[in-house]
Amino acid sequence: MRRAALMFAVLALGSSAWAQGPAPDMGGRVYGLVGGGFVAGELVAVGAGAGLRLTQHIGLDVELTHLTGDEQGWWFGIPPAVDIDDLSWSGERSELEVTTFLTRFVVEFPVDEGRLFPFLAGGGGLGRVVRYETLPFPIPFQAGLPEGPAADLYFGGSRSEVGLAVTLGGGVDVRLWRGLGVGGEVRWLRVSTRGRPVDVAQAIGRVSYRF
Repeated sequence: MRRAALMFAVLALGSSAWAQGPAPDMGGRVYGLVGGGFVAGELVAVGAGAGLRLTQHIGLDVELTHLTGDEQGWWFGIPPAVDIDDLSWSGERSELEVTTFLTRFVVEFPVDEGRLFPFLAGGGGLGRVVRYETLPFPIPFQAGLPEGPAADLYFGGSRSEVGLAVTLGGGVDVRLWRGLGVGGEVRWLRVSTRGRPVDVAQAIGRVSYRF
């Protein structure tokens, strides 16, 4: 009876130490993220990633992220008396979607016996940018149409482009239990396209699991 009780105590202590001990120095990691982006407007970001820690400090992640929201755009109006000198410009918001597939190198600096993981991350990949725009053009009635004041006609459509994406940022992960952790990250993302490039500053929260 005493021997059984002693073995049970040893196993319990060992299990507790394993549960509370530091996460492995090397191995894999998966994570999900959600956050906000700020361009000339506001975006919501969701995504997921997976990676491999090559050493205690260096890892490689792949990540798929989708951002959606709006941005500040510009349009020009043509007044009834069509004169190039009278063209007017005004601000207008358009819907924006950005989808990125990134490869990121991660450098971690574990502290507090592997409970805190400050890190820096940077890399690149591909990004797809879709803009849904509505352009208002005040256009006068033409001959043959009923007389009346100028009509406001709206022309809209979507435009999709694919370009190179680069990202740079940093943050910290906190281990809660075994390999489970939560963290935060601040990053900058740029997607270069033939049209207007997208520059986004992001604040992200994430949940990760190391194994």
